[in-house]
Amino acid sequence: MSSPIGSSLAGSSPPIARVVGRGYSDAGPRRDQNEDAFLADPALGLYAVSDGMGGHEGGEVASAMVLNGLRAAVARAPALEGLEEPSVTRRGEVLRWLGGLVSELNAEVFVAAKADRALWGMGCTLDVALVRGGGVYLAHVGDSRMYAARDGKLLRLTEDHTYGQDLLSEGATPEQVARHPQRAALTRAIGRGPKVQVDTAFLELQEGDRLLLCSDGLYAALDEEQLKAGLSRQDAAEGLVRAALAGTPDDNLTAVVIAVEALRNLRPALIGAEATLSALGRSRLFAGLSAGELLRLQRVAVGRHAEPGEVIVPQEESVDGLFVVLAGSVTADRDGEPVATLGPGDPFGEHALVEGVSDVRVTASAPSDLLCFPTAALQTLLAADAHIASRVALNALRRALERPEAR
Repeated sequence: MSSPIGSSLAGSSPPIARVVGRGYSDAGPRRDQNEDAFLADPALGLYAVSDGMGGHEGGEVASAMVLNGLRAAVARAPALEGLEEPSVTRRGEVLRWLGGLVSELNAEVFVAAKADRALWGMGCTLDVALVRGGGVYLAHVGDSRMYAARDGKLLRLTEDHTYGQDLLSEGATPEQVARHPQRAALTRAIGRGPKVQVDTAFLELQEGDRLLLCSDGLYAALDEEQLKAGLSRQDAAEGLVRAALAGTPDDNLTAVVIAVEALRNLRPALIGAEATLSALGRSRLFAGLSAGELLRLQRVAVGRHAEPGEVIVPQEESVDGLFVVLAGSVTADRDGEPVATLGPGDPFGEHALVEGVSDVRVTASAPSDLLCFPTAALQTLLAADAHIASRVALNALRRALERPEAR
């Protein structure tokens, strides 16, 4: 059991964010060994949880290999400098680097397992949070989880890579999944194959945020209300593990808690915010996408505020992005004639999907918060994620066919 404590200053001088990170782990009452491992490195702004598998020796070796490799790579990465106010392109570069690093670590674990019969079949889960500037870069493989507590609400940031989650995504009910004998089987894990698909996302930080990285032993022992209550404590990481121990859990227990104590930029966070996910979830353009997919979609998005009368999309000009209204309202007109008034959840600028020219002008009719997906970044994301691309393309086609001029 260990509990490193410290604070990290993310950004340059003066720092954008003051972040405190703590971790705590326990083998649990029914396990002789602890195959969980964690990182809470204040100096690097690096936090991670890994749940080893493949027997005592193999599980511990896999999780230790991954976390040691992760720490060493982040420490020597010059590309992680200068991220105080990253552009969408810069943000994408960092996420690709982080995803590539996790893929490299996966290959190293796989090769090590093949080279030693005693380690064959070893692997681990991995959740990574890298704090830079006013945001956090996330990477996820397996069934450990990441959560964010903000404004009294708890937001789950990751989807489990399990057969049970696949069944849910295909339309099975939670009751049906709960009865399935293979519901907990991992569909992705570090070290189980030469390659692995890594989920990456970006979250804008807000003062007062608390992020939780935890192994499945912890969240299986506590419901979301208990997780939220535990995150509000001063000793959140240790408190959550001890609360889980009270229920005599079957597994190892690990929690890493990241608290944003101060933030120089106090504008409300939009990327990854609960209100943003809610608005995207209501949007017909993104119907059918899970919360995890909506969060991954936002890794190429930027927030924008528009005042009344501000023209967001001019008529007869190229559209430079796909927009979604998060708060407020905008009006679309064609040659001065009103066409539609759009509110939270409504998209506009779908021409960005095919680099078209807008046939309407869109103007803010009230103070409005918008989410913009720049054309090039959106097209790159859709090209790399076939499931999201097919959903968005089908929804866009349906919307086009519903327009009066399409009938």
